[in-house]
Amino acid sequence: MINVIFLIICFLIDALLGIIFKNDFALRSFTFIPSCLFLSFMLIVKEKNLFETIIFTFLCGMFMDLIHGDHFLLYALLCLLCGIIYHLWAKHLSESIFEQILILEVILFIKEILLFMYFSISKLIVLSFVNFIESRLFITLLGNIIVILFLIFANHIRKYLNHDLERKKRRNEDLFGTQFK
Repeated sequence: MINVIFLIICFLIDALLGIIFKNDFALRSFTFIPSCLFLSFMLIVKEKNLFETIIFTFLCGMFMDLIHGDHFLLYALLCLLCGIIYHLWAKHLSESIFEQILILEVILFIKEILLFMYFSISKLIVLSFVNFIESRLFITLLGNIIVILFLIFANHIRKYLNHDLERKKRRNEDLFGTQFK
């Protein structure tokens, strides 16, 4: 339940940042794409096993496909691929803030590059790679550092609340698994 509340808060932050920073779909000016919800998926994935990661990221990507609505299974496959990469890589890193910022920025970079490749191959945008880096990628990566710092802080609170909830459940259990009232 705490994870759902965490995701709803991240979704609302994403929506608020999306309202504040308007999107230029023609990519003629600088564009900031908030990725709070996507990055919160990645933070939750770290605690799961590989099978749960695959299921969770695919379902979360389907939710993002419902929000965006333009391309069927695009975000589902992006979340799945980025979730697997994050799950495999994050297991080998510690919990330092610098390493978390670095890995989340790299995952965001991979997502944006894969989006650019999809849009270029399907001829939905005619934009050079350099223009894409200048107009969207650089600003998105730079702006999401603040979002990532907030997410790391909120993720520590989420982990603490989950741990506290489990501790309260265990305190009420008997040795054989029955609960006292």
